[in-house]
Amino acid sequence: MSDMTFSQILDQKMIQIEHIVAALAEDAEDFKLRELRNVLISIASLIGRDPGIEVLSDDVYGAGLVVVGDSVLGTRPYSRKQRLLT
Repeated sequence: MSDMTFSQILDQKMIQIEHIVAALAEDAEDFKLRELRNVLISIASLIGRDPGIEVLSDDVYGAGLVVVGDSVLGTRPYSRKQRLLT
């Protein structure tokens, strides 16, 4: 395993989140939502208990869940929901 600093690891996780959120806003596929959840959980395990991070994670995941839910129901997500996610 490489010798990355804590800051570099967090930067890498943030880049992953940005890519996943952009893909979710475009395609709204369920597997991308699971991938987002996994990255958010990994960040929480790195940082430990932090109410601000927990609320942020819940908000991002919730927005993704709404966009994917609309896609599963066969309706295209409204532009506002996509903007909220990003």
